[in-house]
Amino acid sequence: MLHRATPERLSAFSDGVFAVLMLFGLSLIPGTGNAILNSNTSLVLTGGTILMNPAATTGAAILGSTGGTLDLNTTVRGRGNIASNNVAIINRGLIVATGGGEIFVDPIGAANGFQNLNTMRVETGSQLRFNGQFTGGVNNTGGHIDVDPGGTLRTEGSHPLSGGTITLDGTFNADSSSNTDIVNFRGNGTLNIANSARVGLQSGAGSVGTSRVTSLNITASGRLDLNDQDMAIDYTGASPTASLRPLIQAGFNGGAWNGNTTMITSSAANVASPTANKTGIGYAEATEILGGSPTSFNGVAVDATSTLLRYTLSGDANLDFTVNITDFARLAAAFNTPSLWYNGDFNYDGTTNISDFALLAANFNKTLPADLPRGGTVPEPAAMSALLVLAGAMKRFRRR
Repeated sequence: MLHRATPERLSAFSDGVFAVLMLFGLSLIPGTGNAILNSNTSLVLTGGTILMNPAATTGAAILGSTGGTLDLNTTVRGRGNIASNNVAIINRGLIVATGGGEIFVDPIGAANGFQNLNTMRVETGSQLRFNGQFTGGVNNTGGHIDVDPGGTLRTEGSHPLSGGTITLDGTFNADSSSNTDIVNFRGNGTLNIANSARVGLQSGAGSVGTSRVTSLNITASGRLDLNDQDMAIDYTGASPTASLRPLIQAGFNGGAWNGNTTMITSSAANVASPTANKTGIGYAEATEILGGSPTSFNGVAVDATSTLLRYTLSGDANLDFTVNITDFARLAAAFNTPSLWYNGDFNYDGTTNISDFALLAANFNKTLPADLPRGGTVPEPAAMSALLVLAGAMKRFRRR
């Protein structure tokens, strides 16, 4: 049975025990009240605003009996619970965590248990928390999440959030073994990944998947999977560039890109690892790659205090998707010295050496992605001669 109602009629479908107040298109669910759907009932709410206890210290709840669906084409504001692992929810309107409280989204454990087809927002001082078990969670495909400055988005559970985009001007805490796959996260905010949580970017080359934060913290077996995407960290204070090396080295895991610890990894590089076209995550200061006054990097704003990460070919020191004599020159200049990716450390061990040369040589004169289906081209004679000379020199260095 399908009930279609404006919020003014919400009380007709509540449990009849707790008060639900309606006034001029505004529904107020107090801190001691719940709006509860009848068993196996689908309810469509269109227009108006539902205030979930915006002024109290405890939250209200929009609950439902197993098998029901709540279709929201309205505005929901305040704090409290939406679902209790037993009802499907579709958001076609606006859901806002506000008033210094938390909105906790806990959909039914089934595919598309929560579909966000429009916008969810976290205002300053508030939190939006997602939980999802098994195949449940928040399907954000076609939707968007705004995290305002001072607001917090928290994910927990086995599969809490997938698809869509996030404007991240506050804090995104991925925690408690959560597993998140989204298109991008962009803004002036902080991404924290901890306690076996994973945040991944969906595949698809181009600028759409490029992400941006001002701070990145990965601890306690947290994992960031860039897949085949780019990312910028527009930092303040000390550069994080050197600290990224051990995190990427853990993901690299000897070249298989199958690490299982605190790390930055790439599922796309894992797929490419057994092939002749090996890839990785290059990283560098923006000024090392873009010059003294950088302004943009594949669709996001950067400046002179930005660190860049890019999925590219192993050996691509300058992050231009091509391995050529320019990359060779960077490697040669730093050979047998402590270094980072942009001066030849392509296996993330902290030193440019013969192993890095082997990775560069294997991809020489290849371009990502155009050359990969066809394989690499044959190096020009002059470039090949230079590579051979350097290879001989490197072998002599290694014997010393």
